[in-house]
Amino acid sequence: VGVLSASGTKIAAGGVVGILIAVLAFVAAVILMVLNGLIGGAVIWVACKILGGKARYDQITYLLSIYILPFMIIGVCAVIIGGILGLIPVLGWILSALISIALMVYSAYLLYAVIKEANEFSKGKAIATMILILVIYLIISLILGFALGKTIGSSITPTMFEPNLVSSAS
Repeated sequence: VGVLSASGTKIAAGGVVGILIAVLAFVAAVILMVLNGLIGGAVIWVACKILGGKARYDQITYLLSIYILPFMIIGVCAVIIGGILGLIPVLGWILSALISIALMVYSAYLLYAVIKEANEFSKGKAIATMILILVIYLIISLILGFALGKTIGSSITPTMFEPNLVSSAS
């Protein structure tokens, strides 16, 4: 009886830890989504302002939030469907890729609509803004990539890459 209760306690403790980790992961995901929305909204707002946009930051983030939450739910469903379709060799992968592409195109259209309407832009100016947003994200990614590479690179010593030569003069 003592062994069963001891192992039962271990299982219960492990279950509590698992639930705690799941809750913390959910909270972290929500915080990161909010931060991503605020930072992404700022990048979009800056790009709009550079091209003469009229919308305020809060208008841009509000309009983005209207379509992002439902789109995230659709995205999760698409991942699940893609996982199921992925079980079908080749055809499943192709269908999964087509669903992903369709969702990306639709998301780009919704972003285009937000930029165009909120800033009273022409079609061309809205598309130019989207290209500028891509350039801004590319620059940010390069800066972060170089910074991360420099940080990781500084911890690698040159001797890590030298061949391990064994002396034959023993």
